[in-house]
Parts: sequence; structure tokens; C-alpha cells
Amino acid sequence: MLKNLTILNGQEVYLNRDFAISFKNPEALLQTLKNIDEEVTARGFYNDELVIDIITLKIICYKIKEPIPYFISLTYDDSSLPDQIIPKMHKLIKNLNKFFEKNPVPVGPISDEYKGLIESECSSNIDDLLMLRPAKISIIGNDFVGKSSICEMLQSGKIPKKYKETTNLKNYKAKLFGMPVLIWDIPDPGDLSERVWESFILGSDAVILVLDSSRENAEESKLMVDLTDKIIPNAELLIVANKHDTEEALSPEELESILQNKVFPFIANKPENSIFIQKQAAKLLEIKADGLDYSKEDFIIQRND
Repeated sequence: MLKNLTILNGQEVYLNRDFAISFKNPEALLQTLKNIDEEVTARGFYNDELVIDIITLKIICYKIKEPIPYFISLTYDDSSLPDQIIPKMHKLIKNLNKFFEKNPVPVGPISDEYKGLIESECSSNIDDLLMLRPAKISIIGNDFVGKSSICEMLQSGKIPKKYKETTNLKNYKAKLFGMPVLIWDIPDPGDLSERVWESFILGSDAVILVLDSSRENAEESKLMVDLTDKIIPNAELLIVANKHDTEEALSPEELESILQNKVFPFIANKPENSIFIQKQAAKLLEIKADGLDYSKEDFIIQRND
């Protein structure tokens, strides 16, 4: 998942686009990139890509010497594959070089208008880079808990007109607040062999566990929490306590006592609730976009901090 694209030269920043949170300190990434630029410039590492692993990030960067000196970096999550990213990065650099040849960098501070021209030049390349490795969200849970309804709400903001039991793996392409994502609707683990079910959730960036808020289902779902913690320990988790308005539903506090984790009380048969599940899913991936307020309470169980 692409988290950031930065183009700079020394202390002058030409473009700094955040697509998702890289560091908890919002200033840390840019300062780190400036330090890397200073080091590669001092060592004369021009026209050669560098791949740097930092905590849970993979920074792929390149120092250009001509037509003007500039430093470009792509920050991804650490599961991304540089061999897939670097060819697209070279296409972006080729476009940027043409741009700088036709539009010399002004003397003095860079205007917002000039930065806007750079971003416009990069737009199609950015789309390619975002689509290269979309984040994967796995929707898991037992039968009849509302997984397919939540999948539909994430995709379209609507609810299915007819009930559809998830008997086979289904995956969908969607966008959450402008970010491309892959949504995997995974069948009840009781319908599959353990090996197959585990193979379906591998590679997940985030997991949404859906339950029907009953005691029996909560006790069964605790096993899935433990299993995902073992198989994909770095994937953020959201436990959706669906159907919490029914007579059989336990209170959020009772569910949290059983699951030993916080839950997100939800009702998936109301389309107006779509925006709430979309916001929680976006926060699972730490997407940065208008309408997402990380200062407010959320229900994300962070397992990679």
C-alpha cells in the first residue's frame, strides 16, 4: 500500500502527498526523507534506487542529478515488493525529467501554483502506483452474521436487496476515501479446511471480524481473533458487533469481556450506517483523507504498534 510520495531537493519540498499514516509523528517521515537526501547527496549516490526498511515501512528512493538535482521517494508498507514498484517509479521519473526540462524550477521559494503543476504531471503515475498494491481487507465471521452486507456497504454504501450466504470466496475492488482496496469476503471457517481458510487471510493488511452479538457467536469468534493474531499478527483488527439491536444481543461490555477486545456496535441493515463502517475500515488502514478524524474515538485494535 502506497503511503507517501515525496519529491524534494535539500530543504525545498516540491511535492509531499500522504495517502496513509506512515509514522505516528506527522513530521517524522518528511524529516527522515530530508536526512536520507542529504546523505545520498553527500555520498554521490545518483541515478541508483535505494530500498530502505524502517520499522514497518519500505522507502524506495532515487536521487536525480539532471536535468536538475532532486530526490524522489515512495513509502510503502513493508510487505510491498520493490521489484514491482521500481519500474513504475522509473516511468514517473521520466515524466518528471521532461517536466523539469520544459518548466525550469523558479528562483526563490516554490509557489503553490508550480507545486500544483508538478502534482498534475504526476497524477497518472500516482494512480498506477496506488493500484499496484492495493490494501487487502479480509471480512471474516460465521454464517448469517452480516459479512456480505458489510462488504456491500464498504463498496457502494448500500445493503443487498436479498440475503446472500458466503459459500465461496469472493473478492471485490473498491475505493475507500479515494484509496483503492481489495475486499475479501471469506466463508465461515467451518465450511473450509483450516489450511484453506488460513490461506485466504494471508497477506491481509486489515481484518474485519463480524459477529451477530449473541453469546454463542461471540465465544466462537474468540477463536478467530486468536487465529488471526497467530497467522497475521500485524494486521489491524476491527470487531463488528452486528445486530446489536436484537433481543439475543449481548451488550458491548459483555461482548468485550468474552472477546477480550473492544467491539464496534453496528446495525448492517440500515444503509445510512454505511459511512460509519467505511470510516472505521479507512481507519484500519490509516488512510489520510478529508472526513477522517483520528482525534476521535475509534474501535481499531492495533496489533502492529
